Amino acid sequence: MSEQLSDTDRKWRKMLADGHPALTVMHHIFRYLPGPPRCKVCHNPFGGVGGKIVGLLGFRPSRKNPQLCHS
Repeated sequence: MSEQLSDTDRKWRKMLADGHPALTVMHHIFRYLPGPPRCKVCHNPFGGVGGKIVGLLGFRPSRKNPQLCHS
């Protein structure tokens, strides 16, 4: 049975299988900043000095799910 995928499904499948370039760059940058806990998706630090630095750039924990970024 052949499965037809929509454009959106193909994009999500590619991103989840191959990775997303912008997200990969963010992982490399944020890993050098101290401050656990971190976002589960982009590894943005929420605590410590790193959390204060990226907080000025607008990266904050989500109000509804504090394990993820709000933006």
